Amino acid sequence: MLQHKEEKESILLELVLQLIYAKQYRKALDELQLYLSSPPFDDNATLHVYAGLVSLYLAQPPPTNGEDFAVHPKWNENGVQEAIKYFEKAKTLDPEHSIVASAWLEKIPTLTQRQVRNDDTDEEVEPVNNKSTRKAKRVRV
Repeated sequence: MLQHKEEKESILLELVLQLIYAKQYRKALDELQLYLSSPPFDDNATLHVYAGLVSLYLAQPPPTNGEDFAVHPKWNENGVQEAIKYFEKAKTLDPEHSIVASAWLEKIPTLTQRQVRNDDTDEEVEPVNNKSTRKAKRVRV
């Protein structure tokens, strides 16, 4: 970055992508957080979208082993709020081209929605505040 100052943002984008490909999500987010607070990176909507995506990925609950479909660990609320902050910043910086940020901001409430067990039956799970009438089956152990 010091040798090619005009390429700083492109270099950071590539570094972050390589860290993501290597499944080093925490390190990718740390790099983004280090640079996003200073110019010229703070005005780059794409970097904010990447930070939002990685934050959301890290905030998700760990995968279950199929033990009980109805019981989901809770999302990391701080991580979700951080992702929302990054997506909103991206929309502010580039309202015309921030389709990805807008789409994720709309999707986050659905993703983080919790499901509860329907105690009346052994067969179905009822999503909370879901407009869909379709019910998912619970895995029997």
